[in-house]
Amino acid sequence: MVAYLVLHFAEPALAITWSYAHLGRSRSLPMLGAALVVVLPALAAGLWNRPALMLPPGRTTWMHVAIATAVLVPSLIVLGAWFPPRISRST
Repeated sequence: MVAYLVLHFAEPALAITWSYAHLGRSRSLPMLGAALVVVLPALAAGLWNRPALMLPPGRTTWMHVAIATAVLVPSLIVLGAWFPPRISRST
């Protein structure tokens, strides 16, 4: 795991690292990545033994699916418009 963190944060110029985090694109991204490395495991450890989360999930109805779709699809459309993909043309 430490090796993956080193690859993400150090970003060495290796052929295998082209698809890693690219944290060098912004000054705030390494700080955000470091915060997530600390916060997410702590959050998971804190939530792991909560009684409500240990119960089996309830039934999913068509209404749940419709509500999730009504929220997720417009959100993804907005995010896709706000952060369009950058296509690099290398020839």
